[in-house]
Amino acid sequence: MPNLSKKIQIITAKMHSSIPSSKIIESADKSEKLFMFARATCPFSNFYLSPFCEDGVWYNCVEQYFQGMKAKFFGDYETLGEIIEQKSPKVQRKIGRQVRDYDDKEWTKVSTDFMRKGNWAKFEYNPQLLDLLLMTRGTYIIEVSQNDPRWGIGLSINNPNARSRKHWVGRNLLGTILMEIRDQHTPAN
Repeated sequence: MPNLSKKIQIITAKMHSSIPSSKIIESADKSEKLFMFARATCPFSNFYLSPFCEDGVWYNCVEQYFQGMKAKFFGDYETLGEIIEQKSPKVQRKIGRQVRDYDDKEWTKVSTDFMRKGNWAKFEYNPQLLDLLLMTRGTYIIEVSQNDPRWGIGLSINNPNARSRKHWVGRNLLGTILMEIRDQHTPAN
């Protein structure tokens, strides 16, 4: 990717100071800018409290929606109710790991669609967060979580290998979904 324009550089500097638990760095091969985010304090995290309504139900964050959909998918409505009652994303995730009749192979087939739908609703209901997401134009978004090789890159934000795609041990599915949402909200030139 060629050098960012002056306008994008100004926006990038503003964004860096306005989005907690994130940083923008140049990739190891200097071909692109990477927008790295970590922790629940970043607005792009599934744990970030950002209420939205989907199918007539209010959720306090994407994690609550995602875990709730897991319970619903497997017909565990008791666990779904427990997830909806909880306010803490960490507790929601913990309860979601106890879904009865859970089958990882089946969940893997549909979970990305649920993650996409939950994030789409989050940004639709929270325009200020969508504005922050749009400020990442010109960057490749990655979730840096050493404990999450599916949704993140499987490396920490301070790991030097996080700057090079060839060293990522994760799939960065959440980053990919965020870029899709960003691109779908970006007007064509």
